[in-house]
Amino acid sequence: HRSAHLAYIKGLIQKNELTPDNLAILAFIIQKNLGELTFKKQIFAIGDPLVMFNDFLTDHYFSWIESLGHRVVYAPMSEYLILLWQDWAEQNGQQNKTGLLDRVQMLCRLVRDLDRHLGSKAVFSKHIGDTAEYAQNTLGYYAGANGRYRMGKCLDIREKVDGIITVSPMYENTGICLN
Repeated sequence: HRSAHLAYIKGLIQKNELTPDNLAILAFIIQKNLGELTFKKQIFAIGDPLVMFNDFLTDHYFSWIESLGHRVVYAPMSEYLILLWQDWAEQNGQQNKTGLLDRVQMLCRLVRDLDRHLGSKAVFSKHIGDTAEYAQNTLGYYAGANGRYRMGKCLDIREKVDGIITVSPMYENTGICLN
């Protein structure tokens, strides 16, 4: 179903119709499609997005896991960006901090709406503040390669999944530090 969902989104973008309502419809369809499937285990994948979302760079490992009957759920880029932008606004947005944080909250509301439509199949954090708190308690303001989100999300989702796989380039300092 994944390729059909991506084609649907691509079509919406091309027609300039990628709206919150259309994303909510897609989220409901995804929830319905996933509800018809049974998985052995649910594995969470997180890490450097350029590696995580590239089957070639992971040697098709996640596809292989899925072929064994497991569900691989990927860390949502929206949350990755929310925490990145929220941290930046808090630390650097002195001139327009309120406006920046308002925009971040608008994205949070959209994510919560999608989460509601995805139901039990969602992997979004119920409260992005929890993810930020986990990150703050473990890494402080470490900023490399969005390591704060990566660590916070692993701690936030650990009870909802059967396992967590982290991926990063071999040379990446953040991957080395987090492991």
